[in-house]
Amino acid sequence: VDVGVYAKRCVRMADGLRDLGFEVPAPRAGFFLFPKLPEAFRDAEGGDVALTDKLLEHRTIVVPGTAFGVPGYLRLSLATPDAAVDGALEAFKTVVATG
Repeated sequence: VDVGVYAKRCVRMADGLRDLGFEVPAPRAGFFLFPKLPEAFRDAEGGDVALTDKLLEHRTIVVPGTAFGVPGYLRLSLATPDAAVDGALEAFKTVVATG
């Protein structure tokens, strides 16, 4: 397994989410990101669960932080192909743009 591939995916996803207003701490290792939602989504009805549902409509599966006892966050896996990461970023852009 080439760890560099995962590191590149991580940077690409983290940077893309930051550009959309998510707070993404710099991960030190692992296959997951745990970004904090922008305030507008944290305060919206349903919060992270509602955002998860909207992303699912765009064929992007993430886990709401509520499932881990941390509402207002999402858990994203980076153990997917690069095309899936790119597709997820596009889904995030669309959902954020449409609210």
